[in-house]
Amino acid sequence: MSKTDRFPPLSVDAELTLTVDGHEYYVRDRGNRLVVDAPTLSAALALRDSLPEGGVGRLLSTTDLTVDVAVHDAVVATTGPSADGPIGTTVGGSPTTVRPAGLATALVREGRARPVATAAVVATLLALVWLVGRAVDAVGAD
Repeated sequence: MSKTDRFPPLSVDAELTLTVDGHEYYVRDRGNRLVVDAPTLSAALALRDSLPEGGVGRLLSTTDLTVDVAVHDAVVATTGPSADGPIGTTVGGSPTTVRPAGLATALVREGRARPVATAAVVATLLALVWLVGRAVDAVGAD
């Protein structure tokens, strides 16, 4: 690795507001970690989809910086060199871990914040499960 490819470990002291695709994210520091607070789970996914391939991973690995993505104050994913856990993937070229407990907490909190929308989604999912069950029963009866 050349001298220009390697940076010293990066420490960030910040409180920022970031807007991507109409969603506002709050970025704050926690030692050698950045926390990106997304307003909803769909906003967190929109942020993931907006990342350049490879660019973020290279920056995080060369600066030894880890980023936690939180929704409703629950960490739903961690990306960067310190990302470790049972559900791993790669986002923007960086190792990323999905946090099931944080995801469940965020879902519950999002349900409380938007009860009507959550009820509609749950009802739709239940209807789909019921329809799939009926279809499977119909195929099995033939």
